[in-house]
Amino acid sequence: MQSQQSQDAIITHLSKNCIREMIENESDVKANKYSFVVQVLSPKDVGEMTEKQKKDKLKAVKLKFFMSDGVSQVMTLVNNQLFSKMVIMEDMLENYCIIQISTYIKQMVSNKNIIVLTKPPKVLYKEMKTKIGIPKDVDLNIKDGFQVDPSSIDISIPKDIIKKNYPGIEEREGEVSMSQNTEEGENSNKSLNHSQRNNQDSQQNYNNYNNNNQNQQQCYGSNNQQNFNNNNPDYRGGDQYGGNQQFSIYTPIKALSSFNYDWRIKARVTKKQDKKIWKNSRSEGSLLNIELMDCFGTQIQATFFKDSADRYDQIIKEGNIYLFSNGSVKIANQKFTQIKNDFCLVFDKNADIVEVPDDQSIQEQAFNFISVKDIVNIDRNKTVDVIAVIHQVSQGVDIQTKSGLQKTKKMITIADESKLSVQICIWSDNQRVYNMITEDSVGQIITIKGAKVVDFNYKQLTLNEEAIAILDIDHPRADQLNEWYRNLLNKEIIKNITTKIEKENNSNQRQNDNFRMISEVIDHLNQANQMKPSYLAGGQQQGFFWINCHISYIKNDDKIYYLACPEENCRKKVIEEQNVYRCESCCKSYDNCVPTYMVLAKIQDQSESIFVNFYREQGIQIMQVGAEQIKKLKDEQNQSQLNEIFFDAQFRYYQILVKAKQISNQNDEQRNTYFASKVVPHSFHTENKEILRRLALYSQIADIEQ
Repeated sequence: MQSQQSQDAIITHLSKNCIREMIENESDVKANKYSFVVQVLSPKDVGEMTEKQKKDKLKAVKLKFFMSDGVSQVMTLVNNQLFSKMVIMEDMLENYCIIQISTYIKQMVSNKNIIVLTKPPKVLYKEMKTKIGIPKDVDLNIKDGFQVDPSSIDISIPKDIIKKNYPGIEEREGEVSMSQNTEEGENSNKSLNHSQRNNQDSQQNYNNYNNNNQNQQQCYGSNNQQNFNNNNPDYRGGDQYGGNQQFSIYTPIKALSSFNYDWRIKARVTKKQDKKIWKNSRSEGSLLNIELMDCFGTQIQATFFKDSADRYDQIIKEGNIYLFSNGSVKIANQKFTQIKNDFCLVFDKNADIVEVPDDQSIQEQAFNFISVKDIVNIDRNKTVDVIAVIHQVSQGVDIQTKSGLQKTKKMITIADESKLSVQICIWSDNQRVYNMITEDSVGQIITIKGAKVVDFNYKQLTLNEEAIAILDIDHPRADQLNEWYRNLLNKEIIKNITTKIEKENNSNQRQNDNFRMISEVIDHLNQANQMKPSYLAGGQQQGFFWINCHISYIKNDDKIYYLACPEENCRKKVIEEQNVYRCESCCKSYDNCVPTYMVLAKIQDQSESIFVNFYREQGIQIMQVGAEQIKKLKDEQNQSQLNEIFFDAQFRYYQILVKAKQISNQNDEQRNTYFASKVVPHSFHTENKEILRRLALYSQIADIEQ
């Protein structure tokens, strides 16, 4: 193989900007039979396929990898038939290897470009250990207009790899051959020249971009970065990737998604939590959470597990700026973070994190403000950011905690334009904030980050040691609040949010009289589909109805329960991985899980019957046993006892608060769904009152015949 290659011109570089050429000029590439030299990144064997998948060419994908030209990368697929040929030819792809491709098909999947190979690629160099250039997803480059200057990125193949494959042959600088025959080599060079001409416009756009965006230039690269690179051999960037590129292509946090596999962000650590350690009979480990923000003000949470948590807990400092890469992008669980980002980052022992100088391009802190009225909808123990006017300040009070410690607390009341207020408890542990706020602070604007929501029959906030409070911050929102409070003549109209909660409780209490028969509930939903949905709560096509009924049937299948996250505020489905349970929602792993009900049962009254979903506690109430017991019996295949439990749970009478809802499918067809919100034992007294109420209504109706 080497002797045959040695007769050809030595390939020393990847094909410049060829992926852009393949995507934007597919017909021109195919007409001239161009071929390209690219690098393979993250090849993955899809695994065994079913016979149906093997017959379907679109689903018969055996291998996928990222194809990179050093500037862009694109997902590339190899079908089962082509993969078999590669096995016979012994041209298997390994990570970072250099290949030559000639024919392909471009497709769009979920609005993303992908490449499907139609001939086996030719492997040129193996045993590569590093990635060439800094490739970015081609769709992002297209969206940005290819603002990166390709000539500033080094796409040369390492000399030691070339010499290893061509022993005894001197490298000929500047000579790049795309093929072993002259015709293909000429076509390849034509492709490169064509790409180079197209890059002139990209260079002009790149220069304009740098001239017009000084702040972003600071974020993604500045002159002092080169000095830092010279003093830090572990710093991956600059000349290592081909010259003075000034880090112009860091990935913005807002561009991250679960489809990104190769990214690098520059961000400030705005918050670092204490490392948490767990230990039990099955395993032990540690967990570290940090919050990051880039120069655009976009935030994201990052989590470290086990070895990476122990390592980076010593390295990462709150307030410093770092380059982050080699992590996974996961779906974020909003129940466990106040950061408004659909994704979170997870790092393991392969994480690549390097500290960089603070060039003042990233602000020190970011806030996700919520209004006072929204606090009533926040779950307790959550942390929130608020900005409001200090309405009242009380004097400090000494109290003794349950542990016997003597502490001092101060209560303040804040308000905003919603004309609602909430109390905040400030403990003397947070001495700076405690001493900062006095009775003279009334009327000042307070900005709080990390206030904890507590619920003592009413919602209020508390500030612990980690919370941050700032008076009269320089912020447009502060100016708005200041003007509103100054112009508010009657400040007595400001009411505490507990008043709003009491009104909602009274409204819910009135709903207890909203008894309906099942047929009436169905009629309500059908009318809502044809008319303006004024029948239902909040003007939406859903409502809550009390129904006197009995359970006539309970579906007994494997979907009666699921394995849930042990976190009380989560309870999402977990995935079992190597004796641990992984919660994608929490981005955490646990040693145990909680079997949780999702029972589907038919309820029936004298008018009609419907299927209703009973989750969690409601499922326990109708089944009379916990989901753990059902799981145990199913694992033991004890069918007789299972049948006995299901039979005993049927034909019991209840009063059920049903949430009735209409759901539209893709064809705008309406489907009624029902969920049990509350289950209480049947009461003849309550049912008789409902019957008497109906009789009274009927007696008021005039005789139709008359």
